[in-house]
Amino acid sequence: MLKRQIYILFALILTLLFRESCSSQDLIQISRCCNTPQFIKINIDTSLADGPKSSTVSVSPSGEIVEGSSVTLTCSTDANPAANYTWYKENQTLHQGPEDIYHFTSISSEDRGSYYCKSENQYKQITSSALLLDVQCKWKTSASHLDTDLMVVGM
Repeated sequence: MLKRQIYILFALILTLLFRESCSSQDLIQISRCCNTPQFIKINIDTSLADGPKSSTVSVSPSGEIVEGSSVTLTCSTDANPAANYTWYKENQTLHQGPEDIYHFTSISSEDRGSYYCKSENQYKQITSSALLLDVQCKWKTSASHLDTDLMVVGM
């Protein structure tokens, strides 16, 4: 009888492990089926390990990016356990490590380009879509002052 109960216990545990989540009701069912004095309670970690399924890059601040400003790229993923990240600019590796951000303290026009990240853990790796980073020159934003000054000088 005990062998049958152990077999049922493991069958239920295996069933739960291959599901997306495990509710407290599922754990109560396991307890009821193995209700013997020899039953040993087993704590089941319901957060299933998995590789990243999606990966996206976002930029902060959003909107127009001007030379000299501070800019942060963030790579978001749903990996469990946590992912390691590789940052790329147009197929050139920029940085590898556990940091999900890539930071420019003072961005320049040379930083203009296409950025993406690769997220990976021991289960899987995935690459995000590229984000086109457009950096505006400082002089471009103050062109109206330049035009006014030129008109005054030209008179």
